[in-house]
Amino acid sequence: MVGTTQVQSNFSEIVKKAYEIGISDRAITVQKLIEDIKSDLIKTGQYTIKTG
Repeated sequence: MVGTTQVQSNFSEIVKKAYEIGISDRAITVQKLIEDIKSDLIKTGQYTIKTG
């Protein structure tokens, strides 16, 4: 199980990465940034997709 500190660290890194991409890539859309954040959160187990 991942500890709270590790989860916060992962989340912070994901948000920092998205911010840096948003600042440097003028062509990226908010929707694409959100998709990327969701993908990264899913990879780290911090976000799950609820179905039906």
